[in-house]
Amino acid sequence: MTDLAKALLLPPTGFLLLAAVALVVAKMAMKGGTKSFFQWLAALGLVGFLVFCTGFIGHGLLRLLEHPPVDPNSGAPGIDAIVVLSADIQRRAPEYENGTTIGSLTLVRLRYGAALARRLGLQIAVSGGTLPDSTVPIAARMAESLRADFGVEPRWIEDRSRNTCENARFTAGILRADGIERVYLVSHAWHMPRAILAFRRFGVEVVAAPTGFEPPAAIRPSDFVPSPGGYRASTFFFHEALGLLAYALTCR
Repeated sequence: MTDLAKALLLPPTGFLLLAAVALVVAKMAMKGGTKSFFQWLAALGLVGFLVFCTGFIGHGLLRLLEHPPVDPNSGAPGIDAIVVLSADIQRRAPEYENGTTIGSLTLVRLRYGAALARRLGLQIAVSGGTLPDSTVPIAARMAESLRADFGVEPRWIEDRSRNTCENARFTAGILRADGIERVYLVSHAWHMPRAILAFRRFGVEVVAAPTGFEPPAAIRPSDFVPSPGGYRASTFFFHEALGLLAYALTCR
């Protein structure tokens, strides 16, 4: 499924598309049961869109996917390295000389990976290829940020992958060449289930090191009002849910 198709068809935007199509059909339909059915369908689509745009639903759904936090100091023998997965890139960053830099999601992961590297004295791998509309692999920008912002030198740079499955495939090959078999895997807590599935498919034993957890559940009036944050969280949830299903069948 293309990025455009996913953006249009997956909830919550999919509900809005359903409402728009149903309204058009209802307007074209003759009076009677058919017209009423599509009017109700349009209302259902609009209500669904608004509900899934609330923080209560969006953040709550993402929390269902989260891998629990892991204390690296609790003891995980035999860990050979840290792998940090990319997420996004900021394509227009005029305040930076190169014009592009890592995005906010990638920065959250990179920050935690750097903290682990300093705390545990392990070497770090960054993984991420060239994204659409970009000419520089995101792993290259991650490596630059590790050096300049966190004072950590990456040992391995995987710069060919286009998705999480390829992150695992290409990183596994690089690590295997150096005899690395067991790693801390750094990604967002809600992305971790899909990342673990992918890396294990390619023979890498991982200990999850999730970061970027959703805020704790709270019952506040604002959580029941549609918001950009709720929309974003719901979008991430359905993207991950679809990805988990797809990877169970195809990531090999």
